[in-house]
Amino acid sequence: MGECLLLQLSSIDCPETRSMAQTIITHHLSALAARDVAALARHLGEPPARVEAVCDRIRRLDPRPGWRLGASQVPYVVPDVIVKKVRGEWTVQLNPAVVPKVRLNQVYANLFQRHRTPANAELGAHLQEARWTLRNVEQRFSTILDVAEAI
Repeated sequence: MGECLLLQLSSIDCPETRSMAQTIITHHLSALAARDVAALARHLGEPPARVEAVCDRIRRLDPRPGWRLGASQVPYVVPDVIVKKVRGEWTVQLNPAVVPKVRLNQVYANLFQRHRTPANAELGAHLQEARWTLRNVEQRFSTILDVAEAI
């Protein structure tokens, strides 16, 4: 951490302030962390007000500048299938965490079927599209399982 702070000292314009900040970071980092301005002033032979001003300037530096560049969250890979060896045999099963829990409400589908009219034909098209989507999702996971078992 001290090295990161030292590299950022070039942003301090005043050479005396920069020099004192460098000394504090290099030799008295624990006193800076403890906010012990009196001890720092004694060690440096400077007035406490000046030492406090330099310490404030150091505290504005970023002790971990690389964190701004890194990803905030690590993207974890979630497998589609889980492969286990059970009693000497390899078994493959779909990972329940990736299978969507989507279903068509049969009460509404039946209600629509009983009261189908030309006025609600668009609703019928949406219902059919929902059924196709569910069938496609089932087919996708069936294919994934078949491929994993073949491998």
